[in-house]
Amino acid sequence: MGPFSSTVVVADAQEMEDISLRGRSKYLESSKIMRDAFMGIIPYGQISLATDDMWRRHRRITTPVMSSKYLKGVTPRISSNAQELIKYWSAKMAIVKENGGKCFSCTGDFESAALGTITEVITGAPVDAIAHAMSCLQTSPEKPTIDEFGGASFPHVPLLSVHASLQYLFTRVGDFLLMPPLICRAYQKVVPLIPSFRRAYREVIGCECERRKAYRKARELGEEWESQCMIDIVMQKEDVSADEALSGEELRDEVITFLFAVRVWKRAMTHEETVLTGRRLSSIFSGSGYNGYGASMEVRSLHSPLPPVPPDVRANALFSGVVSMKFLSDNPEAQYKLRAELLSALDDSPDKRPLTFADVNTPEKTPYLEAVVNEVLRLGRVAEGFRRITTEPIEILGHHIPRGTDVTFISGICGENTTKGANDRLRALDSVRSESSLKFGLGKPLWEDDAKEFKPERWLMEVDGKIRFNPKAGFCVPFGLGLRACAGKQLAVLGLKIYIAMLNLAFFFEKTPPELASYKAFVRVTRVPAQAFVAPRPWSTIELTTMGNE
Repeated sequence: MGPFSSTVVVADAQEMEDISLRGRSKYLESSKIMRDAFMGIIPYGQISLATDDMWRRHRRITTPVMSSKYLKGVTPRISSNAQELIKYWSAKMAIVKENGGKCFSCTGDFESAALGTITEVITGAPVDAIAHAMSCLQTSPEKPTIDEFGGASFPHVPLLSVHASLQYLFTRVGDFLLMPPLICRAYQKVVPLIPSFRRAYREVIGCECERRKAYRKARELGEEWESQCMIDIVMQKEDVSADEALSGEELRDEVITFLFAVRVWKRAMTHEETVLTGRRLSSIFSGSGYNGYGASMEVRSLHSPLPPVPPDVRANALFSGVVSMKFLSDNPEAQYKLRAELLSALDDSPDKRPLTFADVNTPEKTPYLEAVVNEVLRLGRVAEGFRRITTEPIEILGHHIPRGTDVTFISGICGENTTKGANDRLRALDSVRSESSLKFGLGKPLWEDDAKEFKPERWLMEVDGKIRFNPKAGFCVPFGLGLRACAGKQLAVLGLKIYIAMLNLAFFFEKTPPELASYKAFVRVTRVPAQAFVAPRPWSTIELTTMGNE
């Protein structure tokens, strides 16, 4: 971007797959724009590293954290956090009803719940942000503010120290991303000297230091140490082989890299703020987006005509949590189908217990759950895309792309262009496609022309008289492609499955007023929802209402 760099935007799904997965992929590197943005905070985190030997060593050492064996061990914590969220939402909705409201803003609630999970997975020391929020709710004398549409906004919950420190550090990344390169590099040299930055950094890495001390002490005493988090796994690998070790700085930066999975959101916008912000942005930036689900007015860098594409840490699972509630609220039939499947397929009253790893990882038993989660990831445009930079000249759709060019893959728009109605546009480019692209094609069927609708059934097929989930139903790339694809995909999907399933078993989500139900999202460092209102009701009240109408 700017006078000393150039960018090519790819919005063709077939070309994106071919470039990312086949021969030309060896001439692509992670975007320097994104690496530079994180370099000032975590220079040794994977997000900041080029795809060199150090990056490969880091990825190899941290990969076991995403193994089925390890994820099975952390599932109880995710389910426990989901249970805490259910209790919290029940308490919030009771207060809303008492004050004449219809729904409440859940902005930050998924973040708080996820914070407990990710801190335990990475550091072994969970931060119970939902319990903290519940305590504040129960002790606060302030009532929620109810707007004219019945939307309730609760008083701000003071962040726990680790949470506030993560917010501070992640905000600095946003600052770096929006700065011209020369100013960014100068600012990055100054920021580490700022006392507030140093305090925030020490707060976040404190857990790593304590965990390392505890591990070393146990080893000196000859005690057994069971791996319970990423830090444990890394230190045990270090004991086995020096080649598999991370230095103190490297480990600390990887800890922060993974903790950045917890996006820090501000409060949801009111109806008036959403309208005014949209108008204001329209007058400043050239808008992009599409009508219907996922319609967006995207905040853009003043130094770039393109939206800041989300980083490759992982898809924004927290955004997907909010948007999944929106989709379910607007599609009550999907809620009924999902609950019926879960109650029928899972043993021991799943609506009265935490879900297990096996409960949400058996597609043969719960195909509709798989379909709902994948439809949320597909239609929610959780990640707008990903960036790469060319290390050698390549050709894209007949155009010569020189070395050092940023290539931005807009996977959200690529998805829109993979319908049967768009097939003529795809085939019109066949004359300039590469040999491998023509040989392998898109690799997946085209969606029907109702692809802008929320329809989990599109992921299902019948096999021998039984309904099965079809992971290859059509194009969907929420986690990037290639060697630098999202490292945390498995954890993100596991968390989303558990939260959707447990919230569905606990609540029926009523439609929120249209003035509070916007699907607009703003792209800053990640996608941020403009509004996040929910209206959860216990299923018992829905069943009683249904019985009364019969």
